[in-house]
Amino acid sequence: MLHRALIWLLLWLVFVPSTYAQRSTKESWEVPVNSADPARFRVPRNINQCCEILDRILNEERIAVIRALPEDSLGYHSLTRAAELVPSEWKLFDGSRITRYFNRKGLYDTPSFFDIIIISYSRYTQKKKINLPEQVAKSRLIEKKDREQYWARLKQDSIAGIYIPVDLRECFVQLDKILEDSLKRELKALLNSSEMGKYHHGLGTWLRNSWGIWSGSRLQMYLLERGGNQPDDMSAMILEYYHDWLNDRHDRWQKWVTTNGKETLLDK
Repeated sequence: MLHRALIWLLLWLVFVPSTYAQRSTKESWEVPVNSADPARFRVPRNINQCCEILDRILNEERIAVIRALPEDSLGYHSLTRAAELVPSEWKLFDGSRITRYFNRKGLYDTPSFFDIIIISYSRYTQKKKINLPEQVAKSRLIEKKDREQYWARLKQDSIAGIYIPVDLRECFVQLDKILEDSLKRELKALLNSSEMGKYHHGLGTWLRNSWGIWSGSRLQMYLLERGGNQPDDMSAMILEYYHDWLNDRHDRWQKWVTTNGKETLLDK
C-alpha cells in the first residue's frame, strides 16, 4: 500500500499540473471576458466566490448558454468548456487556495474541480441550490473509478489490442515491427536524432496515445521511475534513441538504460 501511495503521489504531481496547464494557459486568454476587471485576478476561496467572480467576468453570451444547457452537456459545448472559462490566474493546476479548498473535500483531480465549478455556476445562474456535497460525492466516485482503471492499466501487457513495451529496448523492437519499411528508411536517413522532432505530431502522438504514456501503462511507469517527466518529453526521447537504433548506434540509449536501471515499485 505504501508503494502504491508513493506512485500515485508522483503521478499526481507530474501529470495533473501539466495536463491542464497545457489546456488552460493558452485557451483561457482567448475567452471573451472582461479582462480589465480585477476580479479575474482574484483567486476564490470557495465555490460561492467562484460563481461570483465568473458572473462578473464572463460575457452575456456565455452566461446565457451556460444557463440554458443541461448539466451533462456543459463540458462539450464550445462556449462552456470549463477549462476555457476558468481564468488561468486561479491556478487550479498549481496548488492555489481554491485547489486546496477542493483537496480538503477529498478531491485531487483537476477535471473534478473544473466540472464542479461550471456545474455550480450553471445552478447559480438559474438561482438553484448548488448542492456541493452531492457534487463532491459524485466526483469522488469518479476519481476512485479512474484510479482503479489506472492501476489496472499499469499491469496490462496490452491496451485496446496494442502491445505495450516493457522497457526502452522493447520500444525499438515494437517500432521495427509496426512501422512500414519506407518510413523506417526515411527516419534512418535523417541527419541526426534531433530531427526526429519532425515526427512529434504524428508518430509521437501515436506513441503517447497508443502506448499509454498519457493515460497510464507499464511503459509510462517505467519511464516515470527513471526520471521521465512530461509525456511529450518521454515520446521525444524514445524517438531520438530509435534513430540511434536504426543507425546501429547503441551507446547513448544503452547508457541511459544502465544509468537509470532500477527495480520498479510495482515489482516490489
